[in-house]
Amino acid sequence: MTASKLQEAITLIKSGDRQTGQRLLTEVLNAEPRNETAWLWMSALMSGGKRRFCLEKVLSINPDHPQAREQLAKLAGTVSSPAPVASTTAVNQPPAPPPIPEAATADSNASVHKAPEPQVWLIRVGKLLSSIIYLSEDDLYAFDIFESREGECFQVLDEIRQGVGPREDDHKMTVHHVLLKDIVSVALSAGKVLEITSVDGSGKEIQTAASIDQENFDKLLVALQKRLGPHFRKMSRPMRNSTIGALTLVPAVFTLCGTAFCYWFVLGLKAEVDAGAEAAGRVGVWVTILLLIGPYGFLFIGGALLAILLVRMVLLLAAPPQETVLTRLPK
Repeated sequence: MTASKLQEAITLIKSGDRQTGQRLLTEVLNAEPRNETAWLWMSALMSGGKRRFCLEKVLSINPDHPQAREQLAKLAGTVSSPAPVASTTAVNQPPAPPPIPEAATADSNASVHKAPEPQVWLIRVGKLLSSIIYLSEDDLYAFDIFESREGECFQVLDEIRQGVGPREDDHKMTVHHVLLKDIVSVALSAGKVLEITSVDGSGKEIQTAASIDQENFDKLLVALQKRLGPHFRKMSRPMRNSTIGALTLVPAVFTLCGTAFCYWFVLGLKAEVDAGAEAAGRVGVWVTILLLIGPYGFLFIGGALLAILLVRMVLLLAAPPQETVLTRLPK
């Protein structure tokens, strides 16, 4: 099973689908951490410290692996000539990664490219729920986690730093992964939701959402703009009608459900009291208050709240609030 998945990953990478290939390689490495072929192909998809980590893993499994030694030597700046491109027919020989810039001499004006350090943001969503956003040189991960799983989440972050993707487990955390090269726009919706629009290999748009606050969003936007480059621009735009509708629909549904519950509950309570519950001593302060309001009183309160929500939606549609967005400039 693992061998066939590895072969499928290699085929996808050769055809240009690096994202799916990397995902399959991650699954292979999670099942077989000492698979040197998978680590070698993973190194061809990585850069900087991630590539070095993958090559070191190959050598820890097979110290005499020639290609891993040569590529690692290039990363260390000890080999000046590029390695020959490996044959694409061999399963255990991935295509050579792009040339590594040679180290600049003391009197040279050239500078060595240094991968930016990964950045992590921890956002408290509530008493039990948090969100962690991890930004590296090539990837953006967003985790929705429960407080009891926070330690395990940081353990997964350490694995990502080492070049291994997260293991999906719906019972532990929700993980969203986006490649920076696929991002089309990043927006802050409703002041607390990070909305990321990206494209897959076929050009289809994918929506990813994560919890965030204004302060951390501003910091993330600055970091993202540096990594995404001059082809992206920060701007403000009116909030979309779909977002305004969602902001109104959710509280409206809760209001309707709450009104219906209170109406039927108080109606049943009134019937019990009328049937003699008062004589049994079941009427307390709260029961008295509920009976004073009455079932139709709750209908009136629910109707008033729905009317306020409707007016608020109309006002927002007439003058939509501005939301911040980082978007790709048209070519």
